[in-house]
Amino acid sequence: MKQGCPPRSVITTLLNTGFVISGVLLLTCSELPAQSTTLRFNPVTEGVKWNFTTGPEKMEIDWTGGGHLQHFNDSQGWEAVANSSPHSETTATTRLFRIIDPWQGERSVVVHVPSTYKAEEPLPLIIGLHAFTFSAQILEDWLELLPLVESKRFFYVTPNGTRDAIGARFWNATDACCGIGATVDDESYLESLVNGISRKLSLDRRRIYIVGYSNGGFMGYRMACRHSNLIAGIASIAGATYNNPGHCVPSEPVHILQIHGTADLVIGYAGGFISAPYPGAKETLEIWGDYNSHTQMENTQDSAFNFDALIPGKETDITRMSGGRAATELWTMNLTGHLPVLKSRGGSTELAHRIVNWLLEHPKTQLK
Repeated sequence: MKQGCPPRSVITTLLNTGFVISGVLLLTCSELPAQSTTLRFNPVTEGVKWNFTTGPEKMEIDWTGGGHLQHFNDSQGWEAVANSSPHSETTATTRLFRIIDPWQGERSVVVHVPSTYKAEEPLPLIIGLHAFTFSAQILEDWLELLPLVESKRFFYVTPNGTRDAIGARFWNATDACCGIGATVDDESYLESLVNGISRKLSLDRRRIYIVGYSNGGFMGYRMACRHSNLIAGIASIAGATYNNPGHCVPSEPVHILQIHGTADLVIGYAGGFISAPYPGAKETLEIWGDYNSHTQMENTQDSAFNFDALIPGKETDITRMSGGRAATELWTMNLTGHLPVLKSRGGSTELAHRIVNWLLEHPKTQLK
C-alpha cells in the first residue's frame, strides 16, 4: 500500500462499523502493478449475442449483456420494448432492433492482462464479484488479486453491479441475496462479459472462474447453476447456493470452493434468511456434492491455513467431498467474521494466493 494510505486493517474496521469509504481514496491507495496492461470494453453493448425465433404470428428475441431492447417505429422512431431478455412480439416483415445501455457506460470493465501475454497462448480468466454495497475497487483493496496477474498469468476483471433505489451496488443473484424485486439481468451481463473477452483476447475456455465475496458469492453460485457449460469453477467467500436444490440444475460438473467464517454474523455459517432462506456452508458443500456426483464428505485437514491476520496460528480447516466428477471443497475459517483482516503475502494476501492456485489447478475436464 502506498505511503500515506490507511492500512488494510483500518479500512476493514471502518467498513465493519458502517463507514462508507470514498472510492476516490481507495483508488488512490491501490497499487497497479507496472507490468500489467489493460483492455477496456462495455459488456452491455459489446460481445452481445442475439437469437431470433420467428413463427407465423409471433417472434421471440433473446440477447446477452443485460441491456434494454428498442425497436424502430416509422412514426415514432426508436421505442423501448423490453428491459430484460427475452422479448416477444407480433412477427413483422421488417423490423429494426438495437440494444441500449441504460447505465451509460458505468458497467464498462477493465480487463487486466499479463505483460508477457501472447495471442498464441490462451490464458485463464478470473472474474471478481463484490459484496452488496461494495464495489469492484473495494473488493480488490480487500482481497488483492490484481498483484497476482503477472506471476500466475491470468486475465482478471472486476465488474460493478448495478445500484438499487438507495444507491447501493448489488448483484441480482439467488432468491436469498440480494436484488429484492430487481429485474436487472446480471447473469446475461456476465455471459456477455466472457464472450466479449474471448473475442478480444485468447481465452482458455476450460479455465473460466468466478471469485465472489458475500453477494458476489451468491452470484457465483447462480452462474455455476445456470452456466455450468461456461464456468469451470467458483470460489465463494461468505456466499451460499440456492436453498432449494431444484432451483439449480447444472448440466455439467463445476469445481466449487466454499470459504466461510464460523463467526460470520452477516451471512451465517449455519445458514439463514435474507429475502429467502439460504443454506449453511456445510449444506452448500453437500448440495454441490450431489450435483458433482460425490459419494461422501471427508474432513481431510485441520489447521491448514492462516488467512485471518488477527488470529494467531492456522485457523482454517479443509473439508472435501470425495468420489465425484469435480472438486468440491469447504475452507472453514474458525472464529472468523464476515470481513476479516486478511494476512498479507508478497504484495497480495494469503487468501488470494491460495484461491488462485486452487482455481487454476482445476480446469474443466471437457468442453461441450
